[in-house]
Amino acid sequence: MSGVFDLRLNCWCFNGETCICGDEEKVLRHYAAGKPLPPMTPAQREWCINETISSEEGAVGRHDLEPLSDKELADATIRGWKNYAVSQGMY
Repeated sequence: MSGVFDLRLNCWCFNGETCICGDEEKVLRHYAAGKPLPPMTPAQREWCINETISSEEGAVGRHDLEPLSDKELADATIRGWKNYAVSQGMY
């Protein structure tokens, strides 16, 4: 774990089955699902914003992401990862 999110959570995306998600993705999926978690720190939000901008390859900007709630930002980050995978023919 990179230390961005210091939470150990069970996988949310496969309902208890074997999870392929990394630690950050597990946490983001909990935020995106509206699970009760502490608010993201400024460093965590910055990490999500940078991940999303990078994954979306310029399609979204900081001004689009900064006003989002933690739930919305987590969802945008996951969506950015998926969009990147699609653009690279991996999904």
